[in-house]
Amino acid sequence: MNANPLEATVSGDGEHARIVLRGRIDRDGDAALAEASGRAAALGAPVVELDFSAVDYINSTGIALIVRRGAPGPSRGPCARAHRALPGDLPDHPPV
Repeated sequence: MNANPLEATVSGDGEHARIVLRGRIDRDGDAALAEASGRAAALGAPVVELDFSAVDYINSTGIALIVRRGAPGPSRGPCARAHRALPGDLPDHPPV
């Protein structure tokens, strides 16, 4: 069992969606990523931002899950962008 399982919080509106990830991103995080991706898609935003600032650990399987769930492209829908910000670097809703 994962000691620090992945948690994802989704916020946004029709212009911008943000998924804040917390914990470990590995094979055990697939369900949390799928659920968060679905909630973000339901917002209908053209941009989905992934915030890794609270991620403790990510391995190659976790990276593959992120790519599979959020790879942008003509058939995939919204554009995705990712960042790992330092505390205080981001406003509540960064410009798109």
